[in-house]
Amino acid sequence: MNSPDDGKKGTPFYESRAFKGTAAVVALVAAILALVGPLKGVVADLFPSEEPVSWVEVVLDTSSAMEKEFDGETRLEAATRAIQKAVKELHNEGLGLRRTATSCEGESEQLVDLDSGHTESVVAEAQKLHPQGESSIVDAVVGGLEEFKREPIASRGPESRRLLVFTAGVSECSGGNLGEEIGEALEGAEISKASKVELIALGASEEEQAELEDFETVLKKYANVKLDIPENGEELDEIAEEAGESASGANETLEAEKEAGFYEQK
Repeated sequence: MNSPDDGKKGTPFYESRAFKGTAAVVALVAAILALVGPLKGVVADLFPSEEPVSWVEVVLDTSSAMEKEFDGETRLEAATRAIQKAVKELHNEGLGLRRTATSCEGESEQLVDLDSGHTESVVAEAQKLHPQGESSIVDAVVGGLEEFKREPIASRGPESRRLLVFTAGVSECSGGNLGEEIGEALEGAEISKASKVELIALGASEEEQAELEDFETVLKKYANVKLDIPENGEELDEIAEEAGESASGANETLEAEKEAGFYEQK
């Protein structure tokens, strides 16, 4: 005996529970995959998987000398603004910030450790600082160079290391022959002519310029040194941006060499 339903057509496949369930699963998977791409980028930015191939240590003079006027603002305010311009394009590089000591008996302080993704931290910490104490830029520069002796930085070539120094150009903590003191301090620092040191002196007087030139002369025995003495804020901004572009360009070169197999991460 035939069933009353024998002559009826079956339910269309696209209306079946099995098809609808499968379609829902596929849609869910597609949505998850769509999110994974952007999230992977965010995670990569937050937690870099590789060590930087280059490092930029910013050294900031925070002595009372930085309270003097420079083109309508204090030297420290101008330097802080210039730092922001210099590091704005530095993201994959190892970036850190060191300040000078607050007395001749003290030591310079590493405020932000050298590592990638520290651009905002360097700017934020620099903006918190106020001029105080005696100038000890020699100690701060040597301290910055000593940072390059840490691993993994020490395992990389000296061409990957760069020191960017913003200073008033005075050294109240140095007595006698400034050049001799600097030379003695640098004897133990593992740097070379390929390591870049850029000195940017804000509103330096003739006496301060003479000290900086002595500093530059001695540093040139150990590293690749450039001395800039901007006369106004506009010139300072240009120098800072050029310094940042130079550091970024050096990083791109090193990354390209690494990809080409000339440089091996350890």
